[in-house]
Amino acid sequence: MIFLDVLYILILIIYIPLNPRFLFKKEYRNVIKGRISPGVKRVERGSIWVHAVSVGEVKSLESFISLLKAKTDMRIVLSVTTPSGFRIAKEIFKDIEVINGPFDLSFVIRKFIKRIEPSIIILNELEIWPNWISIADKKDIPMVVINGRISEKALKNYKKFSFLLRRFFRKITLFLLQEEDYIQRFVDLGVKKHSIKISGNIKADEAVTASGNVRNSEKIFELLKVKEPGKKLLLFASTHSSDEAVFIPLLKELVKKYFIIIAPRHMNRIREVTVAVETNSIPCRIWSSDQPSGKDILIFDKMGYLTELIKISDIVFMGGSFDPAIGGHNLYEPAVFGKKIVGGPNHNNFPSIGTELIQNGAYTIAENTESLRDILLNITEQKITASADKAEQTVLRRAGAIEFSIREVLKLLN
Repeated sequence: MIFLDVLYILILIIYIPLNPRFLFKKEYRNVIKGRISPGVKRVERGSIWVHAVSVGEVKSLESFISLLKAKTDMRIVLSVTTPSGFRIAKEIFKDIEVINGPFDLSFVIRKFIKRIEPSIIILNELEIWPNWISIADKKDIPMVVINGRISEKALKNYKKFSFLLRRFFRKITLFLLQEEDYIQRFVDLGVKKHSIKISGNIKADEAVTASGNVRNSEKIFELLKVKEPGKKLLLFASTHSSDEAVFIPLLKELVKKYFIIIAPRHMNRIREVTVAVETNSIPCRIWSSDQPSGKDILIFDKMGYLTELIKISDIVFMGGSFDPAIGGHNLYEPAVFGKKIVGGPNHNNFPSIGTELIQNGAYTIAENTESLRDILLNITEQKITASADKAEQTVLRRAGAIEFSIREVLKLLN
């Protein structure tokens, strides 16, 4: 642990000066402070400590934490790693304690555990922090990975250090995995098969819940500050530069057929995306600006509204799908609304549902710009609506992961 602490401190000494925002932006200074000292009071009885990394993981926990609160009167503490994830968590979870995730320094982890007094630690998807896992193991605090998955790329990276990490994987009490495809990958990293169960994907439950809570279409168009368009609405959702390089050259043609909304994955790229669109001589409007609303391309620059945008769309292009390192974003969200989905060839973050949606015609893959042009300019009304029921049923069949996961957590608490 001393070796790890020294290594971590050296990394921080190098990293922080190279990222001035941690020195000059109050938000980031507060993150460092929060990752060293937990902002919660100590309680005599145990707590449930849940941890998530970023925005996507935080949002996927909403129904899980809501049901967990209904099943137990124990205090729940949610820790989050990234600043954006922390902000979203503060907005979503008003009635539980939300803190910054700790640095994996042994003295910091001990301080967090002493203050939180966890009876169990729940990690969303997968994170391996050696000090955190080792100290929890020594104190006989069970650790559970929920909604667990591991991509092929991550597997290769973990395998490079398996001689160091294998023992930490084995100290985690229970792995609740999204799909059977992941079992062998975890076994290859040293996890015992008896420590693995298949729960399904929590994001299926979240999608179902979100689809029932979303506001009506009229209110959504009011939010967008536009009238309901007289043509089909095409949403480019959670986009990255790799996606934009494919579809931005098509916008001049596409805007004749569609009202277009571009919702980048990261808000700090709004200016970059706007410049790329305008460089192609295409007029557009940023949602938060005071520009007139007559333009048929809207760049949406507020987090937390993707479900609403999906609901009013006719076709949803899912971002992250033209970069194998990203592996595509949440297919459950458009599928639960029965939307026609288009994207690139990479859906490795959602292998099972991605494959089924392709097979039933709900998800059409574009290999490049020309392929995407052909799909979007020639798609018919019949093709847009034909697979709606199949897409929705694909999600509904996968619901139930949250209740399964909570049952397993409560078994460990009892």
